[in-house]
Amino acid sequence: MICLCFAIACACAGIAGWQTYTSVGVVFYGIALCLIFVVPIGIIKAITGIEITLNVLAEFIGGSWVGGNALAMNYFKSFG
Repeated sequence: MICLCFAIACACAGIAGWQTYTSVGVVFYGIALCLIFVVPIGIIKAITGIEITLNVLAEFIGGSWVGGNALAMNYFKSFG
């Protein structure tokens, strides 16, 4: 938990400290996306043995939230 809190703090500081054209909220939205989908993806993996990634879903959601801002979408994708 300490490592997770440190990573979130560094991510928020990095986004707030540099000109990234996005808000600190993308860090928390990306983490929320992972928390929402961890159980369904785990169930699918346990039943079928096929691993599903959030890569495309994070791109789709990030692109729809910050339309026209590819840099912000990439930040959301990396935290998702």
